[in-house]
Amino acid sequence: MRAPSSHAKLPGMGAVRTKAAWRAVNRAIPRAIATLLGFLAVIALVKTAVESQWADGWPAALLVFVGAFALWWPAIFIHELGHAIAAHLVGWRVWIFCVGPFVFELHPRLRLSRGALLEHDVGGFVLPAPKTAAQNTQWRDAVISAGGPAASFAAAALVYPYALALDGGAEIEQVLAGALLAFSASSLACAVLTAWPHAGKTGRPNDAASILRKIGARPASPLTHGAALMHYGLDPKHFDPWIGAPVANAIHQQTTLAEQFVEAIAQDDVARAQDLLQGAAGDAVQVMRAYLDACIANDAAGGEAKLAALGAFPAGWIIGARLRQLALVAIIAASGERDDAAKRLTRLAQDISRDSTHPHWNALIDRASAQLQSCA
Repeated sequence: MRAPSSHAKLPGMGAVRTKAAWRAVNRAIPRAIATLLGFLAVIALVKTAVESQWADGWPAALLVFVGAFALWWPAIFIHELGHAIAAHLVGWRVWIFCVGPFVFELHPRLRLSRGALLEHDVGGFVLPAPKTAAQNTQWRDAVISAGGPAASFAAAALVYPYALALDGGAEIEQVLAGALLAFSASSLACAVLTAWPHAGKTGRPNDAASILRKIGARPASPLTHGAALMHYGLDPKHFDPWIGAPVANAIHQQTTLAEQFVEAIAQDDVARAQDLLQGAAGDAVQVMRAYLDACIANDAAGGEAKLAALGAFPAGWIIGARLRQLALVAIIAASGERDDAAKRLTRLAQDISRDSTHPHWNALIDRASAQLQSCA
């Protein structure tokens, strides 16, 4: 077969570049509009500061900068509240409600979520799921996605006339008018950013793009909903039955596979451990592959990359958590932090001695100890 000429143009490359350029422009347009609206919000606050009794010195500047920052969060709250209300109206359960750095679990009880430590959208997000299989429809999902932009547009439209009516009144009314004008601009910016269909640099769609992707698509599976919930540390035992049962079955299969894997490693049967993972997929398999890389093949970089790609473990999955810790011990030792690795291994050994759920863990601890000694 003849090699292509160095002057030959690869088919489709122009189309690929054009598509990439269009995506970049499509992302830039709503951001430019939102930036302009943010600028208008700052102007409203500057006008308020200049015309108020705090016109001189630091208080005026403080009012502008603190006000611009503070009024963005109520706009985001209204947006996420729109998603939550839409979810309630279509019968879905809202599990997570996030605004800024605050991520709350709403079911089975209100509390600050462990998911707060995970990455999420810059502004916030709502994580709903259907209560029953019959409610798992794309039109309901689309309504929930539309709820946020609708709430933002509505807030901007309702607040703006009221702010204009207050402007020109007493000083306190002028201050309130400036704040409401800034809030209206912030809400409109939030609406534009989510109602103009585009995806971020990571490919994650915004609300409008998400709605378009749902057209003609199949509803998410119970395991997909379960994985999303577990990603934020939610306990599967609290899931609605149509999600909880398949998730519990999947966890049982993962646990059985992990037990067989640990037994094979304890017996120095690495070939069998590798065979067990052939054709398997999922986070459980990912952590076992990370262990093989870091602890068996001495490939710390490969193990670290696999751990970095992991989602959250199912609550209570002890085997996976321990295999992950053993992989981390090997990775940290390979980086030269042997003392830190030794402390982690000691804590893990103490944990296993108090509550051993598998008869072969001591062999894995001994293997890790021997590896640490070889690093000395």
